[in-house]
Amino acid sequence: MNLMLVDSGYTLAIPPRKVIRKATQMIASFTIRALLIPTFAVALSGCQMATQQKEIPGGLPEYGKNEASESDYRAVLMSNNMVLFGKLHGLGTPFPVLTDVYYVQTVEDPATKKPTNVLIKRGKEWHAPDRTVLNATQIVLVEPVTKDSKVMQVITEAEKQK
Repeated sequence: MNLMLVDSGYTLAIPPRKVIRKATQMIASFTIRALLIPTFAVALSGCQMATQQKEIPGGLPEYGKNEASESDYRAVLMSNNMVLFGKLHGLGTPFPVLTDVYYVQTVEDPATKKPTNVLIKRGKEWHAPDRTVLNATQIVLVEPVTKDSKVMQVITEAEKQK
């Protein structure tokens, strides 16, 4: 028994196995095209976007950047309310990295019993980390640290003491 397959206006007598094979090939071809076209469109738009935006250290867009006042350090607020200060690399990736990391720790003065904030350099811990790998989904915001900020003054003093 032969089945009729109408393709592009031509009628052909094709045995059933060939009809099934041809239909399977056509479905596979359409499925692959349906998956690849959006993928290429996203990839191309990403390439175009990357060329339009200039970036500064840490992968941040350059909008509003003031070369004279900004340092290479960034303030990174994490979802657990911890603020880290450091040089940010790979922003926009799933796991950006902070180097030269500092964090704020609240310490109570034993004499006055008043809490004071102290900036501590990462690396003094037992495992002596030289970098901190962040989970990008836990980053709430990233801001530049200006050269004349209190944080930058403390970091500069700490660097001088080395």
